[in-house]
Amino acid sequence: ELKAGAEYFVNISFKLKEDASWAKKGHEVAHGQIAVPFDVPEVTALKTEDLGGLGLEDSQDSAVITGKDFTVTFDKTAGTIKDFTYKGKSCLRAARSLISGEHLQIVTLDFIQGQDMIHGDMQVKTKQYLV
Repeated sequence: ELKAGAEYFVNISFKLKEDASWAKKGHEVAHGQIAVPFDVPEVTALKTEDLGGLGLEDSQDSAVITGKDFTVTFDKTAGTIKDFTYKGKSCLRAARSLISGEHLQIVTLDFIQGQDMIHGDMQVKTKQYLV
């Protein structure tokens, strides 16, 4: 069953079948990813009344936004997201290696129940923009 709003990809990897003088059997020599254009259902828009209330704690150094099941802490001095917690789990720690100084990376986290994904129950997707 296709997930509403999801994107699907085929990952292709070519590995050595046997040892070569320059690499061992199983060494990856090429890889790629191809988008699969499935006609997925549209995402149902959220109603603002279903989101619940948001809280804001604002100080000189940080701003903390809280809502149902999440907390996001912004570091005003560094101009970064300092912490992001969803359902008691720190999500930023799993994605921290995706954040770099001169690139803006948009990080989305899909929480998938009962599946072994990249970071436990999180699947991390990124889009990178040069700033």
